[in-house]
Amino acid sequence: MASRRSQLLVALSLVVGLRAEAQGEAREEQAARLYDAGVAAHDRGDFAAAARSFAEADQLLPNDVTLETALREALRADQPVLGMRLHARARRALSPAPSLRAAMSEVLANFGERVSWLRVDCDDCEAQLGEETLELAKDTPVEPGPQTLLLSIGVTRERVEINLQPGEHKRVRPGDNAAPGPTPPTNEGPSSGLHPAWLTIGIVPTVVFGAAALGSFIQASSLEGQLADKRALNQLDGAEEIKRDGESAEVRIYAFTALTAVSAIVTGALAIWAVDWSGGSAQVGVSLNGATAKIAF
Repeated sequence: MASRRSQLLVALSLVVGLRAEAQGEAREEQAARLYDAGVAAHDRGDFAAAARSFAEADQLLPNDVTLETALREALRADQPVLGMRLHARARRALSPAPSLRAAMSEVLANFGERVSWLRVDCDDCEAQLGEETLELAKDTPVEPGPQTLLLSIGVTRERVEINLQPGEHKRVRPGDNAAPGPTPPTNEGPSSGLHPAWLTIGIVPTVVFGAAALGSFIQASSLEGQLADKRALNQLDGAEEIKRDGESAEVRIYAFTALTAVSAIVTGALAIWAVDWSGGSAQVGVSLNGATAKIAF
């Protein structure tokens, strides 16, 4: 019984091996036919068909020479999507030949920003884009523009309408139509903090108080000089008044300097913690003697 079982296993192994060998030979023959078709298409000037044939031949029987030829034909045919898919495939080579690296660089430079990248993340589903079935959980180069993606999960069908921009990487999951992702912020509408324009309310008084402190300092220095001159000449007429004016100017210096510091600290705190620097619309109203002006930012 054991001997018979062993004979059966050997026979099955031979059958499997012969079948695998036959399949390998069939792949080689089909790849050779596709390669010949690519050469013929190139000779008649149909570079798009040549690129497709060489790409299919490489997919059946991976070969760096065939892949490089497909990349070159995609460049001649100006086929960005096919070119970038071949570029992704070319990264399989651990040590690509210099000519293959050059073709990859040329494809990336010419097509890298002319395709969109679509990734579908879902479990046990099928993603159909037009007539093509996309590979799941993989960034696939596709044509930019409006696209309809059909997701099939068992008997459930879901249509996802997307508009892809050149160079955009888009990730789609089931239910995206019902629950779209967050939209990027714009400069319209209310923001979460104060508009930067409101800082003018703090900057203006800071500048005014600073200028007043500087003016008071200049006045005090001038009065001190006048008082020194009068004392040097022993002219005491008006000296007491100049002294009082000088002391008053010194008091204003201290007061305006303190106000400048406080205003600058408050303005700085607003700039750090209260202002939304992402932008948005704001209106600042200024009233002067009953007249009101509103400025929109």
